Amino acid sequence: MGSTGSVSAWDEALLIAAIQYPVPVIKRPEDIQVQVQQICKTIDSTKAGYPDLDLIVFPEYSAQGLNTKIWTYDEMLLSLESPEVDSFRQACIRNNIWGVFSLMERNEDPSQPPYNTAIIINNSGEIVLHYRKLQPWVPIEPWMPGNLGMPVCGGPKGAKLAVCICHDGMFPELAREAAYKGCNVFIRISGYSTQVNDQWIWTNRTNAWQNLMYTVSVNLAGYDEVFLLFR
Repeated sequence: MGSTGSVSAWDEALLIAAIQYPVPVIKRPEDIQVQVQQICKTIDSTKAGYPDLDLIVFPEYSAQGLNTKIWTYDEMLLSLESPEVDSFRQACIRNNIWGVFSLMERNEDPSQPPYNTAIIINNSGEIVLHYRKLQPWVPIEPWMPGNLGMPVCGGPKGAKLAVCICHDGMFPELAREAAYKGCNVFIRISGYSTQVNDQWIWTNRTNAWQNLMYTVSVNLAGYDEVFLLFR
């Protein structure tokens, strides 16, 4: 890993930017388009400022927001084939960078709730990891529990990457499962409100210590008229 605040990295060092993205206020599908464009612009500008950057990470809900009234409306959901995801893919290709992105994913079965999903896209624009949140934050979140387990993928510079989403990181079994599969960089994206700040820090550090791996964790920031997110 590169040192904190590094602009450049040596050949063996993995340089990661964890973007504490401001929580978006989403009320209609057009608002999602605006956020996707802003995320892609952030990739462009971050890579320009950190030319050796290998991996960029965006928090949970950074594209589709935390508006509980519209979370499960079909027009507010995405799929891996959505144009918005293709925009993320093109941004990774354009900047020769890997990226971690959050999306609320339409269920293959329309009668069932959607998934809270994270994907890793490599610098060739390929989706190399697809993860669905295993532990939705009951009773607040309406998501279907994930059905893809805890996947691990190869990353830049020989890293082995896994992603968990928010509440997943409170369960030591998930970090241990990733470690068993060879993960050495465990990424946690979250949209936690302020009352969980301390627990978030403790569990991130514990997951790293107990499994002898790095943890890279990033939370939304700000206020979206419902939730106050910690910085």
